[in-house]
Amino acid sequence: MPVVTGASGTGTEWKSDRVGIPTGTSDPASGVVGDCYYHTGDKNMKIFDGTDWVVVSGGASVWANDGTTWSSLYTCATSSFDIPTTKAFDGVHGTAQNGDAARTSANAPMCVFDLTGNPQTVNTSIYVQTCSGYSQWIEITVDGTTYSATPGDGVWTWNISGSLTKIRIQNDNPNGRTYLEGIKLDDNWMIDNSTT
Repeated sequence: MPVVTGASGTGTEWKSDRVGIPTGTSDPASGVVGDCYYHTGDKNMKIFDGTDWVVVSGGASVWANDGTTWSSLYTCATSSFDIPTTKAFDGVHGTAQNGDAARTSANAPMCVFDLTGNPQTVNTSIYVQTCSGYSQWIEITVDGTTYSATPGDGVWTWNISGSLTKIRIQNDNPNGRTYLEGIKLDDNWMIDNSTT
């Protein structure tokens, strides 16, 4: 006979040959370090590290920062940045509304995050956060194939694996500047000069 721990029989269930853990389609609102659940949408086990719900490494390794200064790879040929590119890779993960985003000084230029000299192996997902709450066009190149989206809220996730070599971003409003708030690979934020 199984033993269930949790409310109304929906928590952890210990059985004779396995353990059933909680499932969900989104991260719980809060957690304690070590809490875990199975995300049924992206089909990953996640554990709470004290700050974020992170994918538990399975057979393939999870992407991690390698000490690169990512902000030096984010450029714009037709505009300068009046909020520096370092803001997108500073580890703060704020929004454009509070000034924590790279921002072009000109309206609607194409910006490129070029990883061709340092391709990144992604195992589960690529998350791009441009300007929270505002539409921006985003394109990624993985294994030589391009994928694009124009999310109305400025945030998009591709559930994909392969070699990421480029991300291009442009404000789809010709009167709006191009922003980048941050990028996550395999649920890990890209942070300048970090090795975690």
